[in-house]
Amino acid sequence: MRFKIVCCGLLLVCLSACEPEATPFPVDIPTPATATPTPGVPAPVRYALAPNTLDSVADRSLLEGSAQVTQLSEAVNLDDLGTQFDVIAAYGTYPDATPSPSVVTLSLLINTSLAPLDNPALANILQNGVNRAALANQIDIPGIQAVPGDVPPPSALRAELANAGWPDGIDLSLAYENVIAVNALQSYWQTLNIYINAFPLQDLNGQTHLTVFAWTTPEQRAAFAGTDGSVIDLLTVPISYWTVPGLQISYSPQGWPIVTRQ
Repeated sequence: MRFKIVCCGLLLVCLSACEPEATPFPVDIPTPATATPTPGVPAPVRYALAPNTLDSVADRSLLEGSAQVTQLSEAVNLDDLGTQFDVIAAYGTYPDATPSPSVVTLSLLINTSLAPLDNPALANILQNGVNRAALANQIDIPGIQAVPGDVPPPSALRAELANAGWPDGIDLSLAYENVIAVNALQSYWQTLNIYINAFPLQDLNGQTHLTVFAWTTPEQRAAFAGTDGSVIDLLTVPISYWTVPGLQISYSPQGWPIVTRQ
């Protein structure tokens, strides 16, 4: 009898140990709540800037005052209009887009009060030596225009630079803020043995040989022209945009559309 009791006990222990563990129920993780539009409050405007506007929209803070602004890194896809974005803006002229009433002009300020540009011969080379057409050809923006002007051939300009005392070329600083064409200017001037070190305008505190700036009104241009030096207009750049229906359009000082819902 004692043997039977021990065996039964062992059997119960074995059955208990061999019984599979219960599988726990999956944890129910709540999905984050999706924000719902506030009744009576229009949805924010979704605004996209084309890749060719990168770091060159002076009025971006004004655009952000009424829209969610996205800087695109890939080419504009008009299929995104109405699905991803309510407005898309770009530099250039396009057959299916609305042109801005303003055209941006890019100009160059030559600081003749800062050595070595206080040398009249060197300042003259810079004033007369920008091939605007060649500059425009380096920039892939449809509708960009070179401001008319005659320019001596590069070989003549290099000879003038050597005769003025810089046979091996010269290094100059250039300031810029919210403009395109800086790289194109650097590349062009290098063919003349003029080597440009470019910096954001705020980093130089006015002590720069050259400044590239954008303007749309005579008052904006005059603000730069009033400093020591001379201003040369280089290029004109149009602005275009696409929008979904039902939006109210106004324009920033530089000509970018400011969009609000009606």
